[in-house]
Amino acid sequence: MSEPRDPAARSGAAPDDPAPYQVPRETTPAWESELLLSIGLVVALLQLPQFLDAKFFALQPRLPEPWLMLLVYVYLYAKVGAFGLATTFIVHLLARGFWVAMMGLRSVFPGGVHWEGLRLGPVGLRQMRREVRPLPLMIEKVDNFASGVFAFGFILLANALMISVATIVLVGIATAVSQGLLGGQHQSKLMLAMVLMLMVPVSLAAFYDRRRGATLPPDGRVARLLEFLFDVGRRVFAPRFIQSMVMVFNSQLGPRRATTLLVVTLYGLIGITTVDVLSRRGTFDEIGMGYLPMKGPDVLDRAHYADQRGTDLRSSVRPFVQSDVVQGPYVRLFVPYPPRQATPTLQAACPTLAMEADEDPGRERARRTAVLACLATVLAPTLDGVPITEVPFDFASDPNGGLPGIVAYLPATTLASGRHELTIRRFRKPGEGELEPGDDGLHRIVFWR
Repeated sequence: MSEPRDPAARSGAAPDDPAPYQVPRETTPAWESELLLSIGLVVALLQLPQFLDAKFFALQPRLPEPWLMLLVYVYLYAKVGAFGLATTFIVHLLARGFWVAMMGLRSVFPGGVHWEGLRLGPVGLRQMRREVRPLPLMIEKVDNFASGVFAFGFILLANALMISVATIVLVGIATAVSQGLLGGQHQSKLMLAMVLMLMVPVSLAAFYDRRRGATLPPDGRVARLLEFLFDVGRRVFAPRFIQSMVMVFNSQLGPRRATTLLVVTLYGLIGITTVDVLSRRGTFDEIGMGYLPMKGPDVLDRAHYADQRGTDLRSSVRPFVQSDVVQGPYVRLFVPYPPRQATPTLQAACPTLAMEADEDPGRERARRTAVLACLATVLAPTLDGVPITEVPFDFASDPNGGLPGIVAYLPATTLASGRHELTIRRFRKPGEGELEPGDDGLHRIVFWR
């Protein structure tokens, strides 16, 4: 006789039993919505870090020093949220894909494992029967895991948002108090003090409630004080829109396991984000390079060439020319203006120079001319060791990165073929400290003609 084509008949299951071909009744009702959302969110979230990098590096050189910490925290926690959600939904997609694979396998082979078809001895067969879980049970477990991961992603996002908002508020208050009352000092100490003022009373209240809460009168002053502290803690550390989900996780996994999972995941993502930021700044460039230097005056820096400044360097404040090989009639030298370094430098070099615009057109033109002259004096540009004095600077902005600055067009037709070197002094604030050994305080831009 020929073997039945129907897999149900081949496995011994009733041919008219529709159960193996249907999604199990125990399956999470929202599995299709989860899958569609995960696909869309993963695609969107994988692009978000690049957007955040571009905005952060564009704003970084323009913000005053005291408020830079606020931008750093916003950027850090925004990337943590993006990485966390992207990672969570990638795991969810993988779990759902595994679930779909098992569902398909169950549809093709509804009878499950055909033990008689395995060439195993009695001992191996008994061991395999003990270890192999029924396919419907595995389908249910993976289904529950995928839905749990999906919910955990939003819990993680809510906690990252909550921590970021609280941090932004605390940094803002600490910065305002430091600038207004303490002359710009003790910003970090003020922030730490406010964090302790929030966390310590709530933690002590929770500890006291566990030890003595059962003996307290419900309407007593101590009970009302504990309720007040708990209410403050929940408003600051646990937003209401996510409390139900958090309570389900805490009660099902246990408070310690749930908190450990959340803290380890959150701070693991913070560590990954920190490493990502440091790597973009070149912190790890020289690791394992041996004799080959990655930084210094003898190394060509791609930030000095407009056609090599990628997304990560588009907002770099290092001066640059159009390319390392100049082919046109001019060398376009663009020097970005970083306010935190440049403004104090100009104030020290040209103390009589007005910073604010003048309403009179004639005086305003004279003021701008004086600003350009002061910048030329501070930067002291040279080409092949010869000071550049005949070529004027003009105010401009970089068309790619949007950086404000000044530009000079140096004639290139008279330059000999071969290697040339531009030098520009770096902006250095008064009292910035001594230069490191081997550092001459110059930007060196090498190009070929």
